[in-house]
Amino acid sequence: EYRAMEVDKGIHTVQSLLADFKKIGVSRQEPVLIVGGGVIADVGGLACSLYHRSTPYVMLATSIVSGIDAGPSPRTCCDGFGFKNLFGAYHAPVLTLTDRTFFKTLRTGWIRHGVAEIIKMAVIKDAELFDLLEETGFELVTSQFGTATTNETLSKRGQKILALAMRSYVQSEYDNLYETHQCRPHAYGHTWSPGYEIPSGMLHGHAVACGMGFGAHVSFREGWINETARDRIMKLISDFELSLWHPILNDVDLLYKAQLKVTEKRGGNLVAPLPKGAIGKCGYLNDLPYETLDDAIQE
Repeated sequence: EYRAMEVDKGIHTVQSLLADFKKIGVSRQEPVLIVGGGVIADVGGLACSLYHRSTPYVMLATSIVSGIDAGPSPRTCCDGFGFKNLFGAYHAPVLTLTDRTFFKTLRTGWIRHGVAEIIKMAVIKDAELFDLLEETGFELVTSQFGTATTNETLSKRGQKILALAMRSYVQSEYDNLYETHQCRPHAYGHTWSPGYEIPSGMLHGHAVACGMGFGAHVSFREGWINETARDRIMKLISDFELSLWHPILNDVDLLYKAQLKVTEKRGGNLVAPLPKGAIGKCGYLNDLPYETLDDAIQE
């Protein structure tokens, strides 16, 4: 059993897992069962990728982030030197199991923070999912995705929202399993957030939510979406009690530094996924000069 907070998402946890694999005699052909949320999915998967060079694993997801994002993802990772996900490997699970009844064990704040990853897919991939989130509202969280209610309609909505989010994510991820190109819609909200998530101390979902709200505003400034679409995106984020702003975002130097680093990571291109044309559709911004970034922040 491992504690799996963001502070634990380092190479030290990966090393502890590798030592335990050796201690109990895990073989190369024996799938490891990983049970937990997004952090343990990332570090556990990375440990499996390193052990015997490649050891299979089954992911039993107990949180929203692991259920629709980190769990089925082929990208395993851990933080390093103060940077998000600096170390990693492509090592997909042989099977991911997502059962929303596990969400009944989560505190409200953890469910809310996980919804950010669903909003992400709705904004840039699935207008139907976006509409369903709007219609359902925060009751999705208080009912723990319809698992803690006798309301059959709400229960079916919770199941459908989860299914649509998983479908959109897998379609986006598995068409580009090894990131041979950087046009990745599911990176929406993750362009600037890696630079401020750790120093701000925000939960991942809140950091991503700030990135999504800011990205929607940048998209509006670029003329890619109209004001109504931008405001709908921001309202949905706010309605789920996710953050739209943090004082650290006033530090334009920090954000631009994050932008330069993500550009380096993405092979020399910014490739920032943003809503374009309409909610549920995606475009990629490849140029955001310092002055334009500063102007967007000040607005």
